[in-house]
Amino acid sequence: MALRNKSKLRNLEKIYKEETRSINLFKIKPDVILLTEKDIADILELYKISYPGNWFDERMLKTQKYFGIRQQNRLLSVAGIHVYSQKYNVAALGNICTHPDFRGKGYGRAATAKLCKSLLQEIEFIGLNVKADNKTAISLYEKLGFEIVSSYFEFMVES
Repeated sequence: MALRNKSKLRNLEKIYKEETRSINLFKIKPDVILLTEKDIADILELYKISYPGNWFDERMLKTQKYFGIRQQNRLLSVAGIHVYSQKYNVAALGNICTHPDFRGKGYGRAATAKLCKSLLQEIEFIGLNVKADNKTAISLYEKLGFEIVSSYFEFMVES
C-alpha cells in the first residue's frame, strides 16, 4: 500500500480526540508520544503479546520515527518503520500494533497518523506491506489515505 491521499491525514487528530472522548467519557484521553530507547522493554513486551514474530530491531528507534500510546504508564499501541531514507525520500511503515484488549478505540490509527505526519515533514513517499487477509489493518490504512498498489508474495527457502 502507498500513501496517495495525504489530505485524509488532515484533521485526524481532531477526529481521534472526538472519538476517544466518546469512548472514554470518564477517562483521560491518552496522547500519542514519541518512543525512544528508554521504551524498549515496554515495546518488546507489547510485541510479544500483540505482534509475535515481528521484524523489530531496537536500532530503528534511533530514527525517532516510532510513536506510541500509553495509558496509566502502560504501552497500548505502537507505530513505527521498517525503512526510512531521507536520501531516497521514502519510508516503509512497520511494526504497527495495538494491545488486543485496547483495539477498536482508534489508538492504532492515531499512532500511525502521527507517524505519517512526522515522516511527511522530511520525505515524500510512504508505503507499507500488509497481509491481504488483515482486513482490519487494511481498513485503518485506507482511512489514513493509503491505497493498494500491488500484491506481492513472500517465500521462505530452505536448503
